[in-house]
Amino acid sequence: MTPKGTFHVEFKTLLSASPQKVWEVMGDTEHLNRVINLPEVTLENGRPDLMYRMASSKMGFLTLRWREMPFQWVKGRSYSVRREFVNGPIKNAVIGIECRDAKGGTDLTVFANVEARYSIAIPFLKFLAHQGLKKMLRYAKIYDFNIQICAIDPTPRALVDINVEAKLTSILKSHRENAPTNDELWHQFTVLLSEGTDEEVLRMRPLRLAELWNQDPKEVLKLFFWCAKNQILELDWALLCPNCKTSQKSASALKDLDSQFHCDFCGIDYSSELDTNTELTFSIAPQLRHAIDTTFCLGSPMRMPHILAQQALSPGAKCTVTVPLSNQDFRARVLKANHNCRFVCGDED
Repeated sequence: MTPKGTFHVEFKTLLSASPQKVWEVMGDTEHLNRVINLPEVTLENGRPDLMYRMASSKMGFLTLRWREMPFQWVKGRSYSVRREFVNGPIKNAVIGIECRDAKGGTDLTVFANVEARYSIAIPFLKFLAHQGLKKMLRYAKIYDFNIQICAIDPTPRALVDINVEAKLTSILKSHRENAPTNDELWHQFTVLLSEGTDEEVLRMRPLRLAELWNQDPKEVLKLFFWCAKNQILELDWALLCPNCKTSQKSASALKDLDSQFHCDFCGIDYSSELDTNTELTFSIAPQLRHAIDTTFCLGSPMRMPHILAQQALSPGAKCTVTVPLSNQDFRARVLKANHNCRFVCGDED
């Protein structure tokens, strides 16, 4: 039986990009939420043994607080997140997407299941749900259009202050003659620095950008190190949790990283190992552009692209999940408890 005050809203669209590509761009919810102008999120201190995390955000004059459950997803197909609010007009809400193959393209559905705390607030909440989902759909359509026109980077972006963009473009132009790179790579790099959103120019990963730009990884690395030497970029060393691969601590110098860390999300302690869980990233120098390091989503699926599926189960419950597997070993694990089971792929015989 549907609880009183609950409603469902969904919108659909047909896109030319593949379900995997659509899921990846929509699954980067940190970037998505920033571009569609959702409010930033503050992570509150909580008990590390609990599965959810407490968060808050401004909604007009009201500060909303909620328990955010871990995202659930199947890579390339769907994701959703549940928020249980402790104040305000919403009691709980589940927001997500579904991607289905449609003759080489994607049938995308964006949806919201909302339970209102006060029945009088339902019309207003329906309006907010419609507006938010339409922004998500518009974001997907912009991405699909950029794919069709063969944009170098089809990711939708919010507009950067035109004065900041003009100043940065002028400064970077003065470095072009000495930069050790080809014209195409330099253009891709300067467009990112001048037009990218704040989170895109902070903690940049050269190898990931090389893949995105279809460039030689060695050339991209050479360019980034040269820019760091010439005070265009700054180096940042980060420790990654060996399970979820998210950054826990960072420092400008490798020697300043502590040797022991704890990941609250996974519930494990681990030590720093240079060859397995230490990552070098680059951020734009603050004297060139003041990029604000804020959070717009706590558990974006694309923060953990190596995880094929994540599902929540109540004690004793059963669930069947079909995931896209390759001919590689993989493992299933339990968050917090960190129990795991390894699956080894072998020959058919």
